[in-house]
Amino acid sequence: MKEIAVPGFRGGAVWCGIRKKRKADLAIVLSDRPCTSDVLFTRNRVVAAPIEWGRGLRSRSALRGVIANSGNANACTGREGLAAVRKISAEACRKLGLPDESLLVSSTGVIGVPIPTGKILAAIPRLRASLSGEGLQRAGKAILTTDAYPKRAMRKVRVRRGAVTLGGIAKGAGMIAPSMGTMLAYVFTDAAV
Repeated sequence: MKEIAVPGFRGGAVWCGIRKKRKADLAIVLSDRPCTSDVLFTRNRVVAAPIEWGRGLRSRSALRGVIANSGNANACTGREGLAAVRKISAEACRKLGLPDESLLVSSTGVIGVPIPTGKILAAIPRLRASLSGEGLQRAGKAILTTDAYPKRAMRKVRVRRGAVTLGGIAKGAGMIAPSMGTMLAYVFTDAAV
């Protein structure tokens, strides 16, 4: 499949050390400017810290992007897990020059193990340096866990005023129970919405 690129969005990925194998385990997708956003969370009653935190965001309609790790779900980690999400969000936004709570935080992987916040925070400068217009595909690979292959798609669609691009990355499409509890999917567009 060809590289995915959505005008106005950059993606990137690095290995921060959550996974033992030296392959990307930290991803970012960032809008070049403020954009319209929306979030759909699992309806499951038991949720990981990033979901609990995300549900409480003051505004989910003005996100600039997402930072996601694989290898650790930050689930069943109690107050420490929630504090870790807050710290990751605050530091990532600060280091990227974004307003607070501009990034959605997502985690996928092992359950019940404290997330290595220090490894994630230390990798943010490298993550920022990895950002590129062609980086959505790398971000898509970095969020995989047991998936057999990356899930990604891109389409250009003609509209009245020209064309728009839709692109998306996902993981866990084969194991989405209960209530999309293990699935991450992100869709990006340059359409005016």
